[in-house]
Amino acid sequence: MIDYKNIANEEDYSMDENNPLMPLRNDNELFKDEDYVVQPLVQIKRQNKKDGEVWKILENGKVSVLIPANRFTNKEKDFLRTLSGFQFLIDGYKKGWRSVNKFKMGLK
Repeated sequence: MIDYKNIANEEDYSMDENNPLMPLRNDNELFKDEDYVVQPLVQIKRQNKKDGEVWKILENGKVSVLIPANRFTNKEKDFLRTLSGFQFLIDGYKKGWRSVNKFKMGLK
């Protein structure tokens, strides 16, 4: 019987498959640190300001594109407020669109 309270560190048990503490190890032999590539995180935030509505496209937490709503029709604004509208903005940003004109052309 193993006394779990008196185990001081990892050296107290081996990598034996029959050891009940085996699942507690966090090592993963299949993970290759040199192959790990960090991808950019793209987010959309919609803000209502006094002078109008704005969509912000953030990359890794930093604002990279501001899209003012006053450049779009009411129908286009309604679409951009939906989940598919947010996905459209993210896809357009990933395609390299950085101006409001590109997004307007993409909507048509």
